[in-house]
Amino acid sequence: MANLSSLVHELRERIAASSSTPPNIRNDDALEVRFRAVLPNLLNAYVVPSSSANEREVFAVLKLIAHTAKNFPGVFYHGKAGAVLPVIGRILPFLAEPAFRSRHGVIIETIGALLSTLRTGDRDVYRQFFMDTLLVVEGTH
Repeated sequence: MANLSSLVHELRERIAASSSTPPNIRNDDALEVRFRAVLPNLLNAYVVPSSSANEREVFAVLKLIAHTAKNFPGVFYHGKAGAVLPVIGRILPFLAEPAFRSRHGVIIETIGALLSTLRTGDRDVYRQFFMDTLLVVEGTH
């Protein structure tokens, strides 16, 4: 995970510099490519829904995903369903884990950031996501 630490360091530098300098599109593209390589490994290693999951690690990754979706939507191919929905699917089960009940806000914020990216990139899939969600909710009553 040395690659992760350099990526996080670079992200911190970008956030610190973003208020004083205009964005550099070429560097953003390179950062997006690096994030695409690292995020699947983070999801597989740390975002594993179970009562034994390390809460600190899970929420660090979720916050990183939320920040990335908001500020670097290109990591998720600017909202393509194939890039966004698997991540949402990986996160949703944490809402059912009693150990994570106190931190639902972080989970919802992350899912919200991903859904916002999806809405920008593929409105039809975004709409269908909510239609399917409503059917599931109606079916449980």
